[in-house]
Amino acid sequence: MHTDVLASQTSIPKQPLMKRILPLLLLISSSLCTIAQTKVGFEVDKKKIERNATEDKTFKFSLNAKNYTGKDLAGLTVQVTVNRPKTTLDSNSFTLDFKETTFSNLKDDNAIYLTLKKDSINDRKRLIIVDLKIKNKDGKAVDSVMGPNKNLEITVGEIVKKDSSLSDFSYLAYIGTNFDLVDGIKAKNLFFASNIFLKPKNKPGRMGFYLSLFGNRTMTTSDSLSNVKRTYKISGGQDDNTIYKHGEQADLLITKVSDNLGAYMSPIVNIGSVSNSQNNIQLYYSPSLEFVWRRTRSTNIYSNGRNRDSTLVSGTNNGLIEFGPKSVQYANEFNFNVGVLGLFIAHENKQISVRVHLSTGYARQYYPERNSNMSSENNIAFLKNEDIFFTGRAWITEATSGITLQAEITNTRKIPKPYYGVTLSKALNFKNLGTFFSPIASR
Repeated sequence: MHTDVLASQTSIPKQPLMKRILPLLLLISSSLCTIAQTKVGFEVDKKKIERNATEDKTFKFSLNAKNYTGKDLAGLTVQVTVNRPKTTLDSNSFTLDFKETTFSNLKDDNAIYLTLKKDSINDRKRLIIVDLKIKNKDGKAVDSVMGPNKNLEITVGEIVKKDSSLSDFSYLAYIGTNFDLVDGIKAKNLFFASNIFLKPKNKPGRMGFYLSLFGNRTMTTSDSLSNVKRTYKISGGQDDNTIYKHGEQADLLITKVSDNLGAYMSPIVNIGSVSNSQNNIQLYYSPSLEFVWRRTRSTNIYSNGRNRDSTLVSGTNNGLIEFGPKSVQYANEFNFNVGVLGLFIAHENKQISVRVHLSTGYARQYYPERNSNMSSENNIAFLKNEDIFFTGRAWITEATSGITLQAEITNTRKIPKPYYGVTLSKALNFKNLGTFFSPIASR
């Protein structure tokens, strides 16, 4: 009896106690479940970026919050900070932009911005370590909500100053200007060329190759004449069948300038000991084939008119005709040159490249026939002329800057037409040619 009463007394409080504890356990379980489902971390754990020599660069990274419910974690704060002890890049070289926020402000994808300051000084590879920190209201770290990527390792690539010196002269492109010797020594008009020079092996009879594609301006003649008679005006005469021709004596300046597009090809033949690459200067035999399209502009400028008079002659005229002090004519010419005798001289080292090629042989020119009866440009006939030509060209290139001075002269024997020009340009390796045209290539 006593035992039953005791058992009855001890069992009475059990049921109310469980009812009080059960809701508390459910709340704790729900909170733990919410925390376990929520994961916050960087999108990736490693990233590589590069600095720019001329401008600051900004990079975007992502902080992801997955399965976030928000209500039970709103009191937590999220921080993204730089781990200074582990970071090897100077703090003045970059800035990190991410403001401390609460869980209630998190999104699925949250942006972090890193700005690298411009820098062109040589430097080794550097690291920026970014840490994710989550704290509760008491300032204690809460790691249970973090995903696998709670640290971000950013590698900043090394800066290596590129050597712009020309290490090899075999494949070069040139961009520069012609010197206009008519109006004095002035940098004027675009000059371009591409040269490929492949030396033959050190054995007599072995063959190399030289190719040049070019566009330049050459001057042909510049002459001054005085006391040249010319008609500077025509006016109506005394009746419909007569006119007055007004004449004068004047000084005349004649200039001829030619714009050229051409291709020059030549085998380079080893002729023995003088062609050995160990020599300070190499001499090669180089027959050649060249095609050049020339567009020649002839300008006549009259000045200082004097001793003017007028003459009445037969003719008709509907009005006044005045001839200005300047007249310009254009002519096209196509040249094929076959160089039978040719020499190629080369001197090249780490500092400089000097190339001289001389050639003489058979020339054939084609030029349009001037016939006023031609009704269409498609029917223009071309006349041809055969001659003996001589050409000499010299290229001097400095390796460090790539500055190149080039000069040439071409003439023919039967009908002398001297063409001579001087250019100043910068030589570039073909692999660097794209950087020069990058504004165009990026469009």
